[in-house]
Amino acid sequence: ETDRGSNDGYIMDGATKYEFTVTKDGMIKVGDAAPVANATINVNNEKPDMTKEVQDRATKAWKHDTDYNVGDMVPYKITIDVPSNITKLQEFTLTDTPKNLEDNLNSVEVKCGDVTLGKDTNYTIGPDTANGEGFKITFKTSTMGAYAGEKIVVTYKAKLLNSADTTIAGNSNTAKLEYSNQILPDTDDGSNPNKQGEPGKDAIKDTATVYTFKLSINKRANSKTGDPLAGVKFDLYKEVSEGTTGAASAEDVKNAGLDGKKTWMKIATLTTENDGTDEKSGLANGTYYLVEMKTVGGYNLLKAPVEVKLDIVYTTTTKTEWVTDENGVKTLVKNEITKTEFKEGSDTSTGTHTETIINKSGFTLPITGGMGTVLFSIAGFALMAGAAFVLLKGRRKDA
Repeated sequence: ETDRGSNDGYIMDGATKYEFTVTKDGMIKVGDAAPVANATINVNNEKPDMTKEVQDRATKAWKHDTDYNVGDMVPYKITIDVPSNITKLQEFTLTDTPKNLEDNLNSVEVKCGDVTLGKDTNYTIGPDTANGEGFKITFKTSTMGAYAGEKIVVTYKAKLLNSADTTIAGNSNTAKLEYSNQILPDTDDGSNPNKQGEPGKDAIKDTATVYTFKLSINKRANSKTGDPLAGVKFDLYKEVSEGTTGAASAEDVKNAGLDGKKTWMKIATLTTENDGTDEKSGLANGTYYLVEMKTVGGYNLLKAPVEVKLDIVYTTTTKTEWVTDENGVKTLVKNEITKTEFKEGSDTSTGTHTETIINKSGFTLPITGGMGTVLFSIAGFALMAGAAFVLLKGRRKDA
């Protein structure tokens, strides 16, 4: 075999010879088979495949897009279909390139079924020199015979960084599998038209995308169209699982007016600017609570936490196609995003949820259990005692 034609992605096997003999009586003998009038020589071409997926934060299913909070460790999975002629390939390399994410090399596992491939035996791994946040795995093809024709699964986690994009651009993580697309002979015996040398290569790229969103608070006086209130302070909380490191204390939860039967974490403190706004980026979809800790003089503190629901629906349209670079390398680009839409309900969204919060001016009775209650109680007892004294004095005069 000297050329694979237009069969992109397939590996041309130019080292294997298919010998046959035409006998004197016109029969064809292939290998050790008996001579026949019409013989068939089966030539198989193979190609690998690779799929990159991210674990859905809510359902734990593997898919191509999901949403997470900044600071979360995001689980990823790369599945590689290994060709059965892997040991004959000179190159079989996987590179992972994240954007606004940082791969954790210590979390990388390479397995075939329940079998863990040997680091430094079957592959080497190190940071991707082209992108310091990613990694590169170079498979030692000569040791991969046990995994020929099988599936290899690479799992790892990456941290979503503070630089994360909250718009429809999202935060991509792209895996690229590069492999030899030719098998050339080890020696030149003079009879093979293919010669020793550097084989060509193809590549497969697949991308998984993580979205994260922004909360903007808009603080107004007395109504939604009222004057902006600057200097109003909020603590932003979210419910977390029991035992989470950094969870709020029981006292803080009580003072915030949150459900004491649940576990909470304070994730930000927001203070409104002169225009009455402040914002927090890097939030996943879910339910949060804003607790007002300080307001403007002459205005009342909110009596209860404000529930905030982030429910931004993202829809992506992708395409899969072969592309050829300036060096002639053909790459199968899978799940390339051509369009992304954000929506809140029926409205188009930019990825930012705005919550308008109103403070009323005037006087409000103190919160139950506070010092104000004690003072009011003392005043009430004093009034009752005074009334009783006047009543008793009146009765004595009557007597």
